[in-house]
Amino acid sequence: MTLRVLAGYADGSLNFDTYRALVRYVPIGSLEMVNVTGNVSNYWHEFRKRWTGKYDLMTVEQDNVITAETIPSFNSCPEPWCTYEYVGPPHMGENRMLVNALGCTRFSQRLQKELPIDEISDKEYFSWYLIDYRLAVVLGRKGYEPHVHGEVEHLHNYDENPAQAKKNRQLQEESFNKTRKNPSAVLGHVGLDIGDGIDPDAKTGKQEQEDAILRRN
Repeated sequence: MTLRVLAGYADGSLNFDTYRALVRYVPIGSLEMVNVTGNVSNYWHEFRKRWTGKYDLMTVEQDNVITAETIPSFNSCPEPWCTYEYVGPPHMGENRMLVNALGCTRFSQRLQKELPIDEISDKEYFSWYLIDYRLAVVLGRKGYEPHVHGEVEHLHNYDENPAQAKKNRQLQEESFNKTRKNPSAVLGHVGLDIGDGIDPDAKTGKQEQEDAILRRN
């Protein structure tokens, strides 16, 4: 087997259609369903220990639905970083497609060998909602670009009341403005250093954490 599929999920959040598609379409022996509930760094721990270069590493998140074509499409592609885009939250505006996220993505063995995991982060802690940001920055600096294979269905419920939607749009605009002024500070808008994630033991206020999640989602 040359493919390992990491399907991370949280308690009560694994969509049935996501699970059914994984069981149906992932080759026997390649699927790893991992509950990452309990610590904001659990997803990073699972991702990090599978970044070995022994297999192509594919991630499928708890509300994305793969099809019969998804894995064959990845397996037959020579590109090192492949992804299926999917619809993001309403506050992203007209272009709501998420490309650099981990909802349905494949990293080749070659890429993993060329980019040791410690170059992504050498920290034991790294919050789940910042991993894709960090990957996009590091891979971009190395000259990699995501190869988009198509679109997968995203079943996340983005119901928002008008007040919350307005707040989310304001947060998104603020984030983009700060990033444009200082591209290296892609995480600076959530009070982080580019090479770091939020330490789960740090005294980070609840509102700051919620704002960071809004920007991520």
